[in-house]
Amino acid sequence: MSGLPALLAAVIEIGVFVVKLALVLALVAQAARATPALRDDQWIRIVTRRMLRSPSRTRCSSRPSPCSPKRREEAA
Repeated sequence: MSGLPALLAAVIEIGVFVVKLALVLALVAQAARATPALRDDQWIRIVTRRMLRSPSRTRCSSRPSPCSPKRREEAA
């Protein structure tokens, strides 16, 4: 008889875990439905814009930047 309360407690704990998990998954699904999904072309545009604006791309560029001393001398 001593094993029965421990088994009952384990079943209750597992049940509480499953209920909490279902609640969290339902909330995540509801939030995903409420958030507008971007189309593929919007994702491509966002990623391309971020790649073109990244600092690593501007450092490796062969063109001098508008603020470089060489460009300022040419403008003067």
